Amino acid sequence: EIDTYTWIPVVALIGAILMIQATFHFGFNNRYNTVLDECTQLNKKIKLDEVLDILDQAKNSRGVISFLTITRKPNGLVDKAESSKNLIENKYSMVLDKRDELFNIVSMLKERGLDYTNADETLNEVQKQLNSLRPENYSGLEIPDAEKFENKSISDLQEIQEATVVEILEEENK
Repeated sequence: EIDTYTWIPVVALIGAILMIQATFHFGFNNRYNTVLDECTQLNKKIKLDEVLDILDQAKNSRGVISFLTITRKPNGLVDKAESSKNLIENKYSMVLDKRDELFNIVSMLKERGLDYTNADETLNEVQKQLNSLRPENYSGLEIPDAEKFENKSISDLQEIQEATVVEILEEENK
């Protein structure tokens, strides 16, 4: 006959293990969904096919067995996807900044009546590269600096404009 006092610690241990596993499972799901949501938003302006494939691999590597064991592969894949997303986002931002600089140079050359043919060709090449990074259904603004102001409210834009005016006035007063 098995003693009741023997079963109490066994049941408590099993409960504790299941609680830890549920915590890991819940933590993975939260992190996975957060990264997936960020990628889904970003995928509206930058192609993230490879990153989304990695997230699919992470999701598919989870299952009943992964709930019962602590597996590192799905978490590692989410880390890899997040890292790739951040890298792509940073590169995209740098290309945008370079495109804006080129646009300003071309505009300045045009205003001064100077030959801007080479700079304009370079600007067109950079724009092609930028377009190749975007999804086919991209519908964002193409005006330089415009993407910095997408999804801003009118009051946000007014604050930005007022801050810019203050900066210009401070520069002039120096």
